[in-house]
Amino acid sequence: MEAYEQALKNITTKVIHTKINSFKNDHKEHIHSLSAVVKAAGFDPTSPGKDFKGFIIKGMTAIQSMWSEVSALKAMKTNEELTNEVYAQALKESLPLKIKTLVEKNYQDEKKHLEYIEKTIAELQEDK
Repeated sequence: MEAYEQALKNITTKVIHTKINSFKNDHKEHIHSLSAVVKAAGFDPTSPGKDFKGFIIKGMTAIQSMWSEVSALKAMKTNEELTNEVYAQALKESLPLKIKTLVEKNYQDEKKHLEYIEKTIAELQEDK
């Protein structure tokens, strides 16, 4: 979530900003729904963005995003690749059907995010 906030500060094209903001809202919903599943299972979910990896991702996104809109999108591409990898790994686990369905739905969202970001980067670089 915080990485998205950093990238959005430097995305100036309105249509791209709106789309990336919608992806941030998807992530917020993913965090909410996955946290609810973890709580229902009797565990306490870790607060997003509080671990060291989250701190590094936020910092790297902020630094890379400073240079240009394309740089901000490239930073988000890296983040989306990581998120897609985590979801793909989660789906290899033996999960109850309800949880597997939720993880699969979220993973489909993440694949769409990555596809849009890759396409947009290519289009912006073509225009130069």
